[in-house]
Amino acid sequence: MNLKLALPLLLSFMAAILLALLAYYVPVHEWDESRNGINAIEMLGNGDWLNLHYAGKVDTWNAKPPLLIWCIALSFKIFGISVFALRIPSIICGALFIYFFYLTSRLFIKPSITIAITIGLIFTKIFYLDHIGFTADFDGMLNLIIIMATYFYFKFILTQQSKFLQFASFMLGLGFWVKGPAVILFCIPVLIHYLISTYESFNLKRSLSALGWFLILPLLWICLILLFGKPHDGGFYGQSGNAIHTLLFNDLVGRALDSDFPNAQPVWYQFFSFVNIYFQLFEGFIYICLGYLIFLYYKSGKTIPTFYLFSGIVFIIYMICISLMKETHRWYIAPISASVFWILSMVFNWGKSRWRYAIFYMLIAINFGDFLMNSRIMKEVNGPEQKFFDTVSTLDSITFLPYFSQRIFFIARSNQTPIDFFYHPGDEHVICSIKHFEKFVEQFPTLCEMHIVATGKDYLLLDN
Repeated sequence: MNLKLALPLLLSFMAAILLALLAYYVPVHEWDESRNGINAIEMLGNGDWLNLHYAGKVDTWNAKPPLLIWCIALSFKIFGISVFALRIPSIICGALFIYFFYLTSRLFIKPSITIAITIGLIFTKIFYLDHIGFTADFDGMLNLIIIMATYFYFKFILTQQSKFLQFASFMLGLGFWVKGPAVILFCIPVLIHYLISTYESFNLKRSLSALGWFLILPLLWICLILLFGKPHDGGFYGQSGNAIHTLLFNDLVGRALDSDFPNAQPVWYQFFSFVNIYFQLFEGFIYICLGYLIFLYYKSGKTIPTFYLFSGIVFIIYMICISLMKETHRWYIAPISASVFWILSMVFNWGKSRWRYAIFYMLIAINFGDFLMNSRIMKEVNGPEQKFFDTVSTLDSITFLPYFSQRIFFIARSNQTPIDFFYHPGDEHVICSIKHFEKFVEQFPTLCEMHIVATGKDYLLLDN
């Protein structure tokens, strides 16, 4: 195998090892990851591959298209129901993301710089942190699809072959099947860059064809839900409807515009705090490079390299949109990770070569060292703490997933609000482990049904 093929594979393998280690040591994370696992388990049990279910009913909290849940269900089918199987799809997506990031970078950047920024990305929190890297959440798979779409889009920019634009559009449409309309936020900078790049040679037929390729999969999901989707009454958002109504109106519109949306924190500087969390010491260089990029854009008459222009547009659009949204989370900025490191590649054009690389790798080491020393995740690796919740009066069911030395209890409430309950590993059987939580068990009714989906059996937990 020649070096050209070996390098991206080696870097992808490095990324997979890092994610696999975190996936092994860190307990199952609450909210989305647990919910996705439950959706996949129930999908295998009821055979409904379109509608997501939770606690035996149509899920009214997670209404996204089922591509990730399919992958998790397939993993459960192959490896058995475990945290390992739950997280394998995300680990694979992370490794493939690094592979395509390297290939895309090499379209414009020389090998030594590409290696540096790829290693920088691997050991930066926006790649490996929970909810993006090693956990069974939507953002890792969405990142992979976005970087693949970007690769084909840049191939179109370089060759002007319509087939690459169609591939890119289709991949972005596939992103809808991962996280619904979240992919549209990335489509905005792609469209802006496309219009700028093709301003003098705009082809309406080619553009409409690309739009058609993008719409195929989202429209397919909408049609399937209209034909075979199961309606629900009320639920988490308190309104009846189907998955389309929940995803597009309750979830999307609510998060973007409704100040009363659950967990809404309409703070304009949220985006910048997220950049600080994920990029740490790289943060200052990001803004310096971005400012220099804007300066070059106006000074050079719009002739700066296309991947710099594309990266700057992605960063600015996400900055504006996330700053205006009423409800945001740090992982919403995950799709900017590749663009940020393409922007950072500008630093290799400044100063003497040996110092550029030395400083860059030093920043990588300091950032990752800080993670190892101070991260909440690493504290969980050293010894996860028990978590207790007071609001279990509406308990419906408990679900657990085994993983070598880990367990998770998943508590379902009547309105399908998720509450996760971790306990320190070490017990072999779920019934025995419950006895270690007398304070928790005391809050149960005298007679409580416990449904262990992982084994498909029902148990009656009697008051001790």
